[in-house]
Amino acid sequence: MNFDLLIEKTLSNLDAKNQEFFSVRAKGAKKIEASARAKGGPSLLTAQHFKAKEVPYRECIKNVENPKFIEAKADQCFSKLRSWKSMTQAEFQRVMGELEAYGECFIKLK
Repeated sequence: MNFDLLIEKTLSNLDAKNQEFFSVRAKGAKKIEASARAKGGPSLLTAQHFKAKEVPYRECIKNVENPKFIEAKADQCFSKLRSWKSMTQAEFQRVMGELEAYGECFIKLK
């Protein structure tokens, strides 16, 4: 097997493992969201936090080979947090959920 093919195969396997990891994390977030939503009351903030992770995980799965994309999305979330003092609790929970998902995926890929 030539070296380029070996590298390509190794990267492909790594991408598949990372996609699987992100998928498992997304399922866990969905489960926590449903549980928090069922409790209601103050737990609804937790539900919003975990619901916000849905899109980032989906995007990370699609862009597993592009950590720069994921890094840029995390940076966008971080920029939004500069105005955290004027956010509602729900807005804050959503942005933090997004940042957590993009951030953990980026760190996993580094």
